[in-house]
Order: sequence, then C-alpha cells, then structure tokens
Amino acid sequence: MWWRKLLGIGLVVVGVVAGVCAQDLEELVDMRVESSEGVLAGEESAPPFFAQWGHILPTVRVLPRGMLDFRVAHHFAKLTGGVQTMFGFAFVTDAHIGFYYGLTDRLTLGVGYYKGSWVARRLLEGRVKYQVMVQRGGVPVHLTVVANSVYVVGNQSPYAPAELTSLERYSGMVMVLVGRRMGKLTVQVSPYVVYHPLGPLAHNGVYWGGGLTVRYLVVPIAALVVEGAYTVNPAEPGWYVAPVAVGLSILTGGHVFSVRLVNSRGLLENQFLPFTIARPWLGGVRFGFTITRYFGLGV
Repeated sequence: MWWRKLLGIGLVVVGVVAGVCAQDLEELVDMRVESSEGVLAGEESAPPFFAQWGHILPTVRVLPRGMLDFRVAHHFAKLTGGVQTMFGFAFVTDAHIGFYYGLTDRLTLGVGYYKGSWVARRLLEGRVKYQVMVQRGGVPVHLTVVANSVYVVGNQSPYAPAELTSLERYSGMVMVLVGRRMGKLTVQVSPYVVYHPLGPLAHNGVYWGGGLTVRYLVVPIAALVVEGAYTVNPAEPGWYVAPVAVGLSILTGGHVFSVRLVNSRGLLENQFLPFTIARPWLGGVRFGFTITRYFGLGV
C-alpha cells in the first residue's frame, strides 16, 4: 500500500541522515578531544571551555559557523528534603531548553524557553553572543559580549501582580566576558547589567555586578568549574546571597555534560543574578545539570 512505501522511504532517509550526523559527531568529538589535549600542551589553538556555559554563567566560547547547540538544563529542590523529596529530585525549580546556532565563527544566535524560578514564570528568550577577540599571538585574552531579551508568556506566580503590563513582561541582560587560558587553568571575569522590572517598588529594576568563573582541566575530557557572581545593588539587600556553583564539565560522545551543586533556584541570568536568597551554609544547596548536544549542519 502507498503508506508502506512512504514509511519505507522515510526510514531510508532517516537512516541516511542519522549515519551522516553520526559521522559528523564522531569527527566533532575527535576534534574537541584533540583541542582539549592541546590545553595540556599549552597550544594556543586549544579552546578555553568545552561549552558556551560553565555552570550558571555564559563563557567566552562561541559556536563555529554552521554548528547547532541544543541545550537542556535543570535545577532541582534543596538537598535537605531527604528521601521524601529524593534529596530534591522530586521537584524541578527551573528548566531550560534552547537552540543556539553559529551564524559566523564569531556570532552565535539563540532562542530558549525557561520554566522560570522567581516572580515571572514561563519565559521566552532571544540571545546574541559575539566574540570580539580571541587569545592568540599578541592578544592576551578572549573577549566576548552576550545579551538577551526575555518575554514573560505564561501565568505568574502568586507573588506577582495579577496583571502585568507589556513593559513589565520584558527583561534584559548584557554581560562582557573576559577570559584567559593559562595551560590547564582558565579564569574569566564577567561584569554585567540586568534590567528586570518585577521587583521591589522602590527599585528602578536596573542591577549591576560581576561574575567569576575558574576552570581547571583535570583530564582532557573533564574539567572542574567553580563559579560565582555578586550583584552590587540587589533587589532585597538583607536577603540577597551571591549565586555560586561548583561541579564538573565532561565531554562524552558528542555531548558536554555538566553536573553541579548550586544555591540558585533559577537558570536564567536575569532572575538568579539579582534575586538569589538561598544560603548554602543553611542548607540552601541543590543539584543541577546541563546537557549540551552539538550538531554540525555544514551550512
């Protein structure tokens, strides 16, 4: 019958595409492992990070032209819940799914969806990332600029106003990323400005501060990453705590897998940078992970 022929043709096409993608991914993994090994040898061509994110902060790395980055990330509830919450795994405090594409070797564009973790929930994001400088030759650092625009599309939490105006639904972030690789060690500083209108009435909604990312390459396919950030003028100074994270970033078969302990509920910089209040020393620690999958589209 016609539908059987159509199904057969479809399966052949899927098989061919899967074979081509698998070959591309194997080549990609080989190249990335070789690049990581280059860090051990101190080669200038070696990348400073495996992926576009460390744990909670973006990195100076951008995508090569024609490369698609598919990202899934989760943060869970506090570990102090014990077996009743499976140490937090029973509840997801924030979730993110996003697609990012290397338009050129320096310019990466992306779109993403966030569950949201503070007043505003169900968020759509547009993101642009541009690499201004690359550390090589006489250039001492990597320099990248990243910015986003976020729109609230869903119902708000009980803590938000009943109805949001159009302006209250928008937030944005601009961050300058400056990183230097020194053999196995990479250090990045990240000054930022965040605009988020949903906050205390006495606050103008503009927050600023800086972040720090330290990465140490343990083996060619695994790195220890420690991150933190501090907002100078947070929404609630008496409650605010700097968001911090520590964990491993691992290269595995076409993926970059990041596992971490973190005190921020949220995954979106616009929310966790000015609004984190969980104190790690009082049990405010949770588990999080990110899976990044690369696809070479060859476009």
